[in-house]
Order: sequence, then C-alpha cells, then structure tokens
Amino acid sequence: MDCIEVRCWLDWWANYDLDPVFTLRFADGDAIDVTVRPSADHRRFTLTQ
Repeated sequence: MDCIEVRCWLDWWANYDLDPVFTLRFADGDAIDVTVRPSADHRRFTLTQ
C-alpha cells in the first residue's frame, strides 16, 4: 500500500448501479475515479481505484 500526504478533493457521482463512486482530484490537476467503502465500524473508509 502506498501512503501519500497531499491535499485532494472528492467529487461525488453515482454510476448506473448507484455505487458510491467519486473522482479524487489533486491540487496539481490529476484525477482518478475511486469507489468508497466504509469499514465495519463506519469510522474509516477505503478508497479503491
């Protein structure tokens, strides 16, 4: 697992199955689509590309 510390933004949108899909945008203009899944205790979340 890679670890980075940068400023970024999550832009929400939903695909046709209504999965929680976001565009993760970075300050330098790069962006990737990610799916957000909460942990079992709902205190953390996982971003999956």
